[in-house]
Amino acid sequence: MDRSVASDWKLVRLDDLLTESRIPGSSGSDARRLSVKLYGKGVVPKINDRPGSAATRYYRRRSGQLVFSKLDFLNGAFGVIPDVLDGYESTLDLPCFDVAPGVDRDWLLAVVTRPAFYRRYRHVAIGSRKARRVPVNEFLGSALTLPRPQEQRAIAEGLRSMEETVRGAEVLAEQLSGVKHAVMRELLSNGLPEVGRQFRQTRIGRIPAGWEVRQIGTMGTFSGGHGFRPPDWSDGGLPIIRIQNLNGSRRFNYFAGEPDPRWVVEPGTLLKALVACPPLDEQRAIADVGEAFDARILVERRYLDRLRAAKAALAQALLSGRVRVPSGGRAGGGVA
Repeated sequence: MDRSVASDWKLVRLDDLLTESRIPGSSGSDARRLSVKLYGKGVVPKINDRPGSAATRYYRRRSGQLVFSKLDFLNGAFGVIPDVLDGYESTLDLPCFDVAPGVDRDWLLAVVTRPAFYRRYRHVAIGSRKARRVPVNEFLGSALTLPRPQEQRAIAEGLRSMEETVRGAEVLAEQLSGVKHAVMRELLSNGLPEVGRQFRQTRIGRIPAGWEVRQIGTMGTFSGGHGFRPPDWSDGGLPIIRIQNLNGSRRFNYFAGEPDPRWVVEPGTLLKALVACPPLDEQRAIADVGEAFDARILVERRYLDRLRAAKAALAQALLSGRVRVPSGGRAGGGVA
């Protein structure tokens, strides 16, 4: 951080701001349990039909507390407990903390859910590669710079506004994908809208008159198999068909081992499937609709990628103090 820009921020440790809470709770068989989603995506009830062990100690949690998962710390599993989950419980694998007065919870959550923050604990995590936990004392021993409360709130407001913009773009991209799926399903079942279109019954059900029932195997050349990596390749054995071979190349890599039966598509297994096939002109028209959707979805996803990059850059600038937000103002309101 550029200390000359944020010289009025105070250097503190997290244990100055947070106090671990250990209010005794229910037994594992009775507890309403919490779960923390990855990458700061929130705190939710744990959905699990199996009760916990009656011998496991659970602790009651309160709304407004900061919580993280020791096991998924390195994947940004932090959150603030919402009001609707007040009184839910967790073990010490999901430690919770009371936040000191003068600390904005949304600002603090933005700090700890930045990859630059949680990834620096990789070297202090304890356990096997797939079950590495970050101890509470390592977390609380971290130092950070603390803005004044008004600036904390202004930073949190600016980041929240940006997050809402990103979420709106995500929803639009998701909706477009859903609409495309529904439209293409309709077109591939009933064809293009046409006044007076007639239908007929076939062995695969009702299809538009003028469409044919055909086997997939009569409509092209297909292949299936297993994704071989370079370490699997050999100088001899069975040839491995890769994309380059489908495009006409006669240069093959080989697999010298015994292929798993699941890698093999038996002749005719898929190719005998029956589908409704429209005339060529209608095939092209339906394909045009799909391509138009794909082009629009691609535009929205690229825009979403730019928004996410802008959000990350804004978070870096605001949380480091490189860009300052006037107290009570939005991030775009000016730079001191």
